[in-house]
Amino acid sequence: ILVSPSESKILKSLLISLDIKYLYAPRIIHSIYLDNKNFDSFYLSEEGVVPRKKIRIRSYPKTTNKNLFFEQKQTSNDGRFKQSEQIDSNKAKKILKIGYQDKDLGLVKPIIEVRYLRQYFSFRNLRITFDQNIKYMSYKKIYMFAPELFNVVEIKYEKIKDLHDVSFLDTYPRERFSKYCRGIINSKVHINEF
Repeated sequence: ILVSPSESKILKSLLISLDIKYLYAPRIIHSIYLDNKNFDSFYLSEEGVVPRKKIRIRSYPKTTNKNLFFEQKQTSNDGRFKQSEQIDSNKAKKILKIGYQDKDLGLVKPIIEVRYLRQYFSFRNLRITFDQNIKYMSYKKIYMFAPELFNVVEIKYEKIKDLHDVSFLDTYPRERFSKYCRGIINSKVHINEF
C-alpha cells in the first residue's frame, strides 16, 4: 500500500488503537541492487514477467547487527521466494568491485542503493511493516539522489483468510511496488552507466 507520510501516521495510529504490537525496534535498511548490462532484472519486473529475479546486498547500519547479506528474490508462477546468505565484508567488496556471475542474469554489477527506515509490527497472524524516508542513489554517481514521495505499508501473511482481519485497509489501493524499479526511474540511472 502506498501512502503519503501523513496517511502513514493516521494508519499507524489506527492500528495502534487496535492493539497492534511492535515486533522489533525500527531500523535503517540499506540495499545495493545488482543488475546486468541490459537491466533485465529491472525490465522483467516492470513488465511483470515471471520468472524474474532481483539480486542485492543488504545491511542494517546503525544497529548492532553488522552482518551483510547476499539476497536473491525470485518471483515465479509458484510464488515469491527469498534466499539470503550471510557474507563477510571481503566477499561483499569483491562482488561490488567485479560483479557476480548469476546463472539466470549473467554478470550483474551494482546499480543502485536504496536506504529507508522500517518499522515492524504484528497484528493477529499478520506482519505489517512501514517503510519511510526512502532514498535512492546511483551506485556509481552518489550525487544522483532521489527521495521517494510515498511511504510503503506491506502486509505479509501465511493464509489469505488472515487478511480479513485488516479488511478496513481495503479503502487503500494496493499496487505492485519495487524499490529497485522506483529507484532506477527516480534517480535517472541509465543503461549506459553500467
